[in-house]
Amino acid sequence: MKQEYIELVNKFKDLSKTEKQIEIISNINELLRLMYIMNKSLNQSNEVLPIIKNYSNELEYYDVLFTNVISLKEEIAKLINFSNYD
Repeated sequence: MKQEYIELVNKFKDLSKTEKQIEIISNINELLRLMYIMNKSLNQSNEVLPIIKNYSNELEYYDVLFTNVISLKEEIAKLINFSNYD
């Protein structure tokens, strides 16, 4: 696992700025989906916050990144809140 992580980081270093932006959003979305699935399994009425999915310039990229991070933060808070009731 450690070697795979090192290889992943090294490959990321070689990406262009645009490729890095795509990779960051992709990985955050993957984590957000995982958190949503976990929360949905614990609470069927769980709803994910809406996120911005498209961007056409660097400023809009940060809007997308921000909405993803806020949504991820919310899903983690829901999971923590649920675990505190058990």
